[in-house]
Amino acid sequence: MDKQINVLEDNQKQIGDIISNLMNRGGSGADSAANVKQNTFNDNRRMMLEMLAPMNSQMNEMKLLYENTKSCSNDVGGKIDELKKIIALQ
Repeated sequence: MDKQINVLEDNQKQIGDIISNLMNRGGSGADSAANVKQNTFNDNRRMMLEMLAPMNSQMNEMKLLYENTKSCSNDVGGKIDELKKIIALQ
């Protein structure tokens, strides 16, 4: 078990070194560090947007419900005020 853990840790360190080397190298084109960083950022952004899309949809629905409730409340408040005026005149 300890041997397997050591192998996994060594593999993880090697992968980290490869990624560090890739990110720190210069050059241009599709393999440049800047391009790799930008692609990684874009991939992460796309993944986050896909994950958050359902929650964003729910938040938009809640906002719409709030706006409709607020509008309805204002309408009801206006009708109550009208009714108070009518009752006061009688």
